[in-house]
Amino acid sequence: MASINVKIEQAAVELAGARRKYKDAESKYNALLSQFAESTKGGNAQKTNENSESDSEKENRNEVPSLSERVITVIKSEPSRRWKLHDVHQNLPDVNIVNLRATIYRLVNSGKVKKAGYGKFKAPPETNN
Repeated sequence: MASINVKIEQAAVELAGARRKYKDAESKYNALLSQFAESTKGGNAQKTNENSESDSEKENRNEVPSLSERVITVIKSEPSRRWKLHDVHQNLPDVNIVNLRATIYRLVNSGKVKKAGYGKFKAPPETNN
């Protein structure tokens, strides 16, 4: 019985050490996250590298497609298809379905996506200018 008590004590000490390490790691993570957030707001860290980058490098670095662009890309992948919300969601599984619904609604209102019946959407016809 004494050996189980010793093992429990050792486990408790080990757990306390792991908790300290976790808190330290969490503090470091939060500090790095704060630094990153500040640098993306136009902080000094990003401004020092601006002079050494060309315009195309800056564009490539910032080229993350918006949700609207991603939805339009999916819908235009099959222009004649009548898409349902869940069909689009299957192609964009990382997107919250509520946000996806709101985005499609905005795209319909702006004319970038066409309503094709109840709960169905499709790409607008291409215009040749």
